[in-house]
Amino acid sequence: MKITHEIIKEYLSDREYYESIKGCHSGVKGSGYSGKIAAKLKCSTRLVAVTVTGWKKGRVAYPERPKNAGRQPRILLYDLETMPLVVYAWQLKKHYTPPDFVIKPVSLACWSAKWLYEPEVFGDVVTPNQAFNRQDKKVCQSLWSLIDQADILVGHNARQFDNRVANTRFKLNNLNPPSFYRTIDTLLISRANFMFASNTLNYLSKILLHKEKLKTSFDLWKRCDSKGEVAKEALDYMFKYNKQDVLLLEDDYAELIPWAKSGINLGAYYDDIKDRCPRCGSKKLVVDKKKYVTNRGRYQSMRCEECGAIGHGNRTELSAKDKKNLSVPVPKFA
Repeated sequence: MKITHEIIKEYLSDREYYESIKGCHSGVKGSGYSGKIAAKLKCSTRLVAVTVTGWKKGRVAYPERPKNAGRQPRILLYDLETMPLVVYAWQLKKHYTPPDFVIKPVSLACWSAKWLYEPEVFGDVVTPNQAFNRQDKKVCQSLWSLIDQADILVGHNARQFDNRVANTRFKLNNLNPPSFYRTIDTLLISRANFMFASNTLNYLSKILLHKEKLKTSFDLWKRCDSKGEVAKEALDYMFKYNKQDVLLLEDDYAELIPWAKSGINLGAYYDDIKDRCPRCGSKKLVVDKKKYVTNRGRYQSMRCEECGAIGHGNRTELSAKDKKNLSVPVPKFA
């Protein structure tokens, strides 16, 4: 029996199919994707492994993601790496540094990104000369073009760092604001809902996924700010490190997004406005036994069978007469 991705897709759900591709693409040992697929197909793991290894090493083309009829949200996961600020200083201890002391400003070293649950990770990186002189217009233009296509940006500390750094470099390189987008910040989701020992991307990846970022030290940034072959090798490693961060970000996003208590309703991005999970957009919803109750309404709650997130309908079960009979709580600052 010859296993092809068409046969695999026939036997697996879309989510299982793309999870298998994602696992093969990330190259994580022991992930067990081949075994899971083989169990579904009732064939040997080795036959499946031949196909998925082909995906991983590029010997077999990645299958295209199926497109639903009508509009879908374009969700872009991205991460930036920057060249450090270089300043004059009188002392090593912490103190205010006047703007006149700046020798070199922060600029982009590289960026990496991928569309959610699609296999390709892409990006752009500066040359050694551009890094040394803080010239990042080329990589800013390529990043701007990608962000301009996105409905939603996903990043770890994106609101405080990535988005603001990108906007700063866009402005300094005379680029207009990208088209409107919204942001999902996995760092804020983690902080708002959990008490992990740390909320860094590396720590979350360790405890949730048993994966880690590539090893780096500040020496890498110093070598990126040098010249010649030393800088070229350092920038290549920085780019590799950056791409790995995006793969970890996608996995962390899948783990954390069901816990988000507020934010973006993905269902609003589809043309077919039906009951969809607000976190992943799936139509596979089941009625939950508990109701969602506010001070002025009671709603049917639902759980997503795909990601496990909980949501509720937008129509209250209370009639207008019921609402009139409700007592009003004392105001908070009365």
